[in-house]
Amino acid sequence: MVRRPILRWLLHSRRRFYTVVVGAFVVVVVAARVAAAANVPHSLTTAAAPTPAASSSVPAPSTQAPPPATMAPLAEPSSPRAVAEQFAQLWASPDTPSSQWLKQLQPLATEEYGSVILTQVNPANVPARAVAGPARVVSQSADSATVTVPLDTLGIRIELVDVGGGTWRVSDVQPLSDA
Repeated sequence: MVRRPILRWLLHSRRRFYTVVVGAFVVVVVAARVAAAANVPHSLTTAAAPTPAASSSVPAPSTQAPPPATMAPLAEPSSPRAVAEQFAQLWASPDTPSSQWLKQLQPLATEEYGSVILTQVNPANVPARAVAGPARVVSQSADSATVTVPLDTLGIRIELVDVGGGTWRVSDVQPLSDA
């Protein structure tokens, strides 16, 4: 019995119907966000509580420290052009076993590019086998540079970023367009 007057009120006009539907949608979205926000502090407090009690979580950051240490010794090439040339020489080696190829390239790449993008590349699918000419710096600013490198079958554009202290790392590699 109560539903019939509510339905009459709701369906009295299209404007009222759509206003109620949009309003209900907004209420659901806001409620979902509040619930999600309420869960984040809860998970942070439960994660923070065991951390002081358990001393086993202290070694975890020390296991994350070696990757930057691995990148630091290979900071020999100091210019973006030198880093791009070295990266291109190592990149254009499709006969290298995948794990070795990755270990050689990761120290020259940013952490994100090395651990996310390069891990998805199969070196056997790289269409080049050798660098065909000198690298050329196309643009450079204080913290980024673009270098092109001609390979035997195509040219590549290498984007580099200064990760601090004049240390350049590859952040992206794309084939040059033939246009």
